[in-house]
Amino acid sequence: MSTSLPKALDRGQLPNPVLLIGAQLEHAIELSKRLLGEEHAAKIESGNHPDFHLHEPEEKSDLHPVASIHKLIREMGLPPFEAKAKIFVIVHAEKMLPAAANALLKTLEEPNPDTFFIILSDDPDKLLPTVLSRLSPIRFPQKKTTSFDMAPYIALAQRGEWDVLLESLDALEEEDPDALFQSFLDDCTEKRDPSLFLALSERISEAKRALSHHVKLKTVVLNLLICYSGYP
Repeated sequence: MSTSLPKALDRGQLPNPVLLIGAQLEHAIELSKRLLGEEHAAKIESGNHPDFHLHEPEEKSDLHPVASIHKLIREMGLPPFEAKAKIFVIVHAEKMLPAAANALLKTLEEPNPDTFFIILSDDPDKLLPTVLSRLSPIRFPQKKTTSFDMAPYIALAQRGEWDVLLESLDALEEEDPDALFQSFLDDCTEKRDPSLFLALSERISEAKRALSHHVKLKTVVLNLLICYSGYP
């Protein structure tokens, strides 16, 4: 996937540790590929590179547990296995428990020369001030959410016209996911069905997590339509 990096990062001028505000996981992956070199790109993208360490919130709690950060610190003490450096990416860093964030302080203050930290957060004000003070922030421009009408797709799902619907989903791959999700919620609000709204909101949260793991947009939209098809 082609990503747009701020100019300082695009020129390879990376402070360490760096806080990317409003960035997506694919930005961190793209940056990691540039840091380690294109010969490592395939393994980084597949998540199988021994020197690329991705830390995301625990699925059940939606938080970074202390044990995960302790694991990061242990891994940081090891030399690189294949590349010239190690990279640690922490996604949604604002979801670190205070104990986890405090455990990371000294590591962020004095990173090893062969170690890069890429910290992602959409809400940096929720980071501990002591953590925030150790990071060099770079803000990513936010995509403008465009309006989109999911009503025709919802109607197909509710009529059970799945063959037609599946053929039309490829066209959604270039759309803004937030716009699609908002259209679902807007339609749901008009129906004034609290049970549908609750079910849909939960599915949208799951859909966003799935997208961060590189699940295709049309797949998560199909799951939302399946949820919707059970309601008149």
